[in-house]
This record gives sequence, structure tokens and C-alpha cells, in this order.
Amino acid sequence: MRLYWWIGLAAFYLVLAWSLAPAELAVAAIAASVGTIGAALVDARVHRPPARAAGRALRGLFTDLLPLLRALAQRCTGRLERVPAQDPALGSLAPATIVVRVEGEHAVVHRL
Repeated sequence: MRLYWWIGLAAFYLVLAWSLAPAELAVAAIAASVGTIGAALVDARVHRPPARAAGRALRGLFTDLLPLLRALAQRCTGRLERVPAQDPALGSLAPATIVVRVEGEHAVVHRL
């Protein structure tokens, strides 16, 4: 089954790259290998985010849509804020909050 993942991910990369140059084939093989390993880890339930953090991130995905739509209508620029870095990858799901960088114990985020 993992072979299917590898073939699918490699094909997906090559479609996105739209090139069959040898360098692109090598990168596709590496990207497909990394993706297949990640899929195997998730499948084995080795790395799974806490349900509470995932729920918060998904809730933020929908609750941030109103500020995003309002900001798009007004064309405002937003602001940079420094927040505690608990799990910036999960927090970046919200469309009105984007993680700019992580600095040790804090993350710099852009909020509308």
C-alpha cells in the first residue's frame, strides 16, 4: 500500500512541476519518499496532535472567516503580534492568523 502512496505523491509533484527534467525527477523521488514516510507515521498513529489543539485550530478556521472577509472588503493591512509558541503549525490553519516566524518560546503572527 505504501508503494501506492509513493507513486501518487511522485506523480502529484511532477504534475505540479510540469517538467520531467532529471533534477525534477530526483526531487519528486525525495518528496514522495518524505510524504510516504509521513503517511506511514500517521497511519501507525505514532504522531498525532492532541484532539483539543486540533479542535481549537479547526474552530479557528471557521471563526476567522468573518474578520478575513471584513478585512478583504476594507483592504486593511493587519498587524504583527508576538504570542506564546505552543504549536504554530496548528494555529496557522486560521485564515486571519498566519505564523510569520518562531523565535524560541514565542511566535510572531500576522493577524487581521
